[in-house]
Amino acid sequence: MTSKRKAEIQRKLSLTAVPRPPDDLLDRIKGDIPRYLSVEAERERFSRSVGFNLRVAASILVLISAAAALFMLVPDNGPAAFTASRMKEEAPRPVAAPASTDEVRVDIVQQQQAPPATSQIADAAPPPAVMRPAPMMVPEPSRRRDADREERGVEGRVEGGVPGGIVGGVIGGVAGGTVGTAPVEVAEAPSAPAPPPAAPVPAEDFVRAERAAPAAAMAKTAASAALIPQAFADELQLAPKSVFGISVDPAAFRRIKSTIENGARPSPSTSDVEALVNYFAGGPSRHVRGVRLEAEASPQPVDANGHRAILRLTIDTSSVSVPQGASVPPIATDARLEIDFNENAVQHYEAIGDNTMLVPESALLHNLSVTGLWALDLKTPLKAKQRVATIHLHYRLLADKKEHTIVRELRGSDFANQWANASRRHRLASLGALWGESLRGSKGGPDVAKRAEELASQAPNDTRARELAAVANASSGGGTQ
Repeated sequence: MTSKRKAEIQRKLSLTAVPRPPDDLLDRIKGDIPRYLSVEAERERFSRSVGFNLRVAASILVLISAAAALFMLVPDNGPAAFTASRMKEEAPRPVAAPASTDEVRVDIVQQQQAPPATSQIADAAPPPAVMRPAPMMVPEPSRRRDADREERGVEGRVEGGVPGGIVGGVIGGVAGGTVGTAPVEVAEAPSAPAPPPAAPVPAEDFVRAERAAPAAAMAKTAASAALIPQAFADELQLAPKSVFGISVDPAAFRRIKSTIENGARPSPSTSDVEALVNYFAGGPSRHVRGVRLEAEASPQPVDANGHRAILRLTIDTSSVSVPQGASVPPIATDARLEIDFNENAVQHYEAIGDNTMLVPESALLHNLSVTGLWALDLKTPLKAKQRVATIHLHYRLLADKKEHTIVRELRGSDFANQWANASRRHRLASLGALWGESLRGSKGGPDVAKRAEELASQAPNDTRARELAAVANASSGGGTQ
């Protein structure tokens, strides 16, 4: 047998029939796979999670749509005005029979918002009460829309959000524009039979009630405002009570004046000398740009004895208009005030009032005026060019973000000026300081009153000079403690 024949026989012998696999082989293989390798459970859980998220998203969209519909349908005048306008529009319509359909079509059209009316009442006054008109018949579709809104948890006008829904208002809403929205079909939930409609109100009666509501509300608000004491503008501006450690309380003088007018004498502990100085010094007489530092000196108004002097410094900042009750914006930051007295010219010095140390200020506000006084015992005689004191004011201006320094230097010639020739601000501040110290038991009350009368006679139109003369006379005449 040849090799070729052997190979042919071998090939034929190898061509045996392959048996057919059983029909249940696939099921048996699947059955042999462990359960923890199966992905069906994970696929089912993922499907449930996706479905839940879709349902939540759909609920949020329905809630947002309902809030947007109410926001566009309700005018700015409030629910009462919306009800009144709807009653006006629907008063002539006949009463509709209960609808048999299961759906209600609502056309959402944004109304043009009217500009807010200018209020004539202070912000602190309570809001006026709104007179609600008498009930009248409302067509059945309107009642169904109201019932549908209540079932969704939205009551009345949406202000700042949806009760029980999304905080902060309607997300993705359009403000200040015109929105055209296709009609939205809202499925109506089954409800109880509607009650019989109320008797209609004549149109002329409703208009008369609507006109009377604002007048009644204004009268009620005016009566309430009459019971509230008049507020002072400086207190409503939320001004600081101290600057650089110097008291600038605007109500200090009014409290002392009220006590004196009631026949009593203020107690020494309630006499805020620094606040009295700032009250009588008042604001600047001319416009201030940026930050300004004034420095002035003179002999003491009374009991000068040739060496007793007063140094005044005043810091003013530019004025800005601030809404009532709002905070005053700053003009500068990192402010520091320093005073250097020459020991060769000043024997003793002390701040007038309770402030013993100047403290830095993190911010200087607009509309600021702060005055500080120092009593000096000078070494005489002084030379005209001899330096007595140097004042430095450091601050960082917000406009240019740069640090600035204002320097004022006082020499012997500045203390040679007579008190009567000093500025009105300096005279009122120094005289107010001596009057405040007299309330604490210091002597000189009658002399201060005499000086105050002279100052008031020189400037008859100066209100604060007249006030100082009046309270100085009343307090120097004695009174009950």
